[in-house]
Amino acid sequence: LIVNTMDIHLLDQLTDIVSVCPLDSTTYMNNLMARLTKDAGRLSIPQLVFMIELISEYPPIKGTPCAVSLAFTANVRKDSLDSTNCEKVLLGLARMGHFTDDFFAIAEFLFTQRQGLRTYDALSELMTRLTKTIVQEPQMLELISKAIEMLAPVINEEEMLHLKKTLTQLGVTDRRIQQRIFGAARQRSAQQMMMRKNNRYDPADDL
Repeated sequence: LIVNTMDIHLLDQLTDIVSVCPLDSTTYMNNLMARLTKDAGRLSIPQLVFMIELISEYPPIKGTPCAVSLAFTANVRKDSLDSTNCEKVLLGLARMGHFTDDFFAIAEFLFTQRQGLRTYDALSELMTRLTKTIVQEPQMLELISKAIEMLAPVINEEEMLHLKKTLTQLGVTDRRIQQRIFGAARQRSAQQMMMRKNNRYDPADDL
């Protein structure tokens, strides 16, 4: 197949076309994964992000050397990812179920250098990709806690309750853990509200 020999920098365009064609793309995808396993490091940043997003929707990618290669490449080159692309990469790896050291390194970078997940929808999607096993990992609980705390000022009560329900369904039922996660979030939300109230302009101050 042409995917085995064509210029790696044209691969994203061809894959985009193949993904919308009403054809059996199994052979193409198998060859694409083999090529990316070998050459993921040669992709540009936009191509890398595109490939991770696209291939993350392909169920057979889970647990393959291709997933390992893409995650490793994204981790090595994470300094070149802006906040939007870093979030896309993290969610793409989550769709693959690829919760490895590379995933957590990218997550740490996202939260310390790129302002974390940007929306409730992004956090909600991440949590829907978790399993009862991975959510019990201390690193994952810390990640969820940090994400909820950072988004607390823009999450409404209904959304907060949905996140709590999702955690409970995943088996996180220890009240102490839930209190630690959501207590910090509520405290930060209250602090933000107080700051906005204190900074609110009052015309009477000019009198």
